[in-house]
Amino acid sequence: MKKSIQADKRAGTPRAAQRDQILIVDNDPVFLALLAKFLRKDGFRVLTAKDGALALKILKTVTPDVILMDLVMPNLSGDRLCRMIREMDTAAKDVHIILVTALATDGTAVDYRGMGANDCVAKAAFNQTYRRINEALSGLDRRSRKKGGGKPVVPREVPSRSVISELLTINRNNEAFISNISEGRLE
Repeated sequence: MKKSIQADKRAGTPRAAQRDQILIVDNDPVFLALLAKFLRKDGFRVLTAKDGALALKILKTVTPDVILMDLVMPNLSGDRLCRMIREMDTAAKDVHIILVTALATDGTAVDYRGMGANDCVAKAAFNQTYRRINEALSGLDRRSRKKGGGKPVVPREVPSRSVISELLTINRNNEAFISNISEGRLE
């Protein structure tokens, strides 16, 4: 993507040429619809997926410029999806991935680079989250995509979310349990 993302001096938000395409992957239908609406308003072409499995189907035929994805999703978690995208044998393996996750708000270390993501934005109130996403998008060009970002963008005014950390731990334990069952029946 060339310098197609430019600042709109009147609104103070980035504007994108019509060729810039973003895939949003999130299981929260309200967040997904609202984020898609605002990004389209800013000139992006937007695709949406309600989970990682649908995102993989989309990536078989489309290579977006950026993927915004949640970390905690049913069927296929964001960390597994990141790793699967990076292992793909298509151009999608080099796409810029930005995790948009509530997990980063409680100070939990999110090893987003170890997962294969380039950047991480903490979910908060929608207006705060959208502002942080715009900040992450406004600096993108071909070089910065490959290098990745720095620390997760965490708004200071967001309260701790230790419940999310507990849910991720439970999810990891369940995945480990299921992957270690060679044969048998789970009831």
